[in-house]
Amino acid sequence: MKICKGCNETKELTEFYVAKMRKDGSELYKNFCKSCNNKKSQARFHSKSKEEKYEHGKRNRENLGAEYFQNYNLKKRYGITLEDFENQLDTQDNKCYIC
Repeated sequence: MKICKGCNETKELTEFYVAKMRKDGSELYKNFCKSCNNKKSQARFHSKSKEEKYEHGKRNRENLGAEYFQNYNLKKRYGITLEDFENQLDTQDNKCYIC
């Protein structure tokens, strides 16, 4: 049981996000329950201007790199990784399988 700093209610540990894992394997929990944490995050997001949101997204895209998004799209659309895709291209001599 733990007391939430947002709503001051006593809740089960499953109602809190895990903040860290200790070296001994035990867990540290955040001070706000999941519902208070979500409300806090939404308020912070909606308080930003469109320009700030755009710049934040742009920085994330630059940090992750094009390869990350290419891998993400291949996984989402076709269920294969970028490595699988490149291997497939090599076996097909960089040509379309149908052609």
